[in-house]
Amino acid sequence: AALGHDYVNHDAQAPSCTEIGWDAYQTCSRCDYTTYVEKAALGHDLEHHEAQTPTCTEIGWDAYDTCSRCDYTTYVEKAALGHDLIDHEAKAPSCTEFGWNAYQTCSRCDYTSYEEAAALGHDYVNHEAQAPSCTEIGWDAYQTCSRCDYSTYQEAAALGHAWDDGVITIRPTEEQEGELTYSCIRCNAVRTETLPIVILPCDGENCPGHIFTDMPAPGSWAHNAIDWAYVYGITTGTTATKFSPNRTCNRGQIMTFIWRAAGCPEPTSTENPFTDVRSSDYFYKAVLWAVEQEITYGTSFTTFSPYKVCSRAQTVTFLWRAAGRPESLQTECPFQDVGETAWYRDAVLWAVENQITKGLLDDAFVPNNACTRAQVVTFLYRYVTDRTN
Repeated sequence: AALGHDYVNHDAQAPSCTEIGWDAYQTCSRCDYTTYVEKAALGHDLEHHEAQTPTCTEIGWDAYDTCSRCDYTTYVEKAALGHDLIDHEAKAPSCTEFGWNAYQTCSRCDYTSYEEAAALGHDYVNHEAQAPSCTEIGWDAYQTCSRCDYSTYQEAAALGHAWDDGVITIRPTEEQEGELTYSCIRCNAVRTETLPIVILPCDGENCPGHIFTDMPAPGSWAHNAIDWAYVYGITTGTTATKFSPNRTCNRGQIMTFIWRAAGCPEPTSTENPFTDVRSSDYFYKAVLWAVEQEITYGTSFTTFSPYKVCSRAQTVTFLWRAAGRPESLQTECPFQDVGETAWYRDAVLWAVENQITKGLLDDAFVPNNACTRAQVVTFLYRYVTDRTN
């Protein structure tokens, strides 16, 4: 009898994209019998991919397909481009900015062969301080850099001129203008002001004494006298802009005022009896002349005491003697403080009679009060001009 098949079992084989497969089947170990049933190859399940442009350092590719089931691909690689190099010049570092050596960059990407050189820092040079002057700036001690314009320079503003009180260099008269010159106490600079032509007596508009900031008001008892003393050079004030009418006068000043009012006569003798009067003193000639005229005898045989404050009694006595010691027609003294035996009585009576003084009160001359500058020039003005105020 026929033997029948001796079956051998075989596992199924799934088909792939490019190869056939089959179901589970049997074969006979003795003959070529098989239950084999083939399954066709699946073919590729393609996925499309976009192209990628190559860069300087990375590859690229054209558009391509790949299979989702196997490693099939139509991928074709494009080589990296490499850098398109541009050469650059070196830049030297400065004090505050870094520099670099000669280097290259790529025209397509941010590649650079840049090699930095550190900033140098400042190369300091020390400079001495310069004090400011009246017209030029100064500065503190400072540093500059020898390589750049860096500076720690700190400017000190110019001081400006420090003008003094001024000096009358040309005295104004009724015919010509005068000149007041100011000097800077810090430098040699000078500036001038014009002093107008003077009119005496003062008309209120062209006041000779207008340069004095402390000038008594027009119409006051001392105003015209100060104008007169200024115009005729009896005194130029304590400064070019201050008369100081209430400041007391000393013996040297009063004697100088009387001497100037007399026309500054030269003394006939140079013999000086006083140890406290020197030839360099501004009152030297005035004192020698006054001694010759017996206007003064000094405070002793050897001293004049030029800086001692002068009283009202002494002032009118000096004027009375300068006038030649005239005898007054007035015998009754209106002042209770001027006694019958007072050494200055005759001088006071003469001064009252000639309207040189009316006293400080109706019944008091106050002889021992210090005589002020305003009082002295007023006495002189009334004496010389024979006017009343």
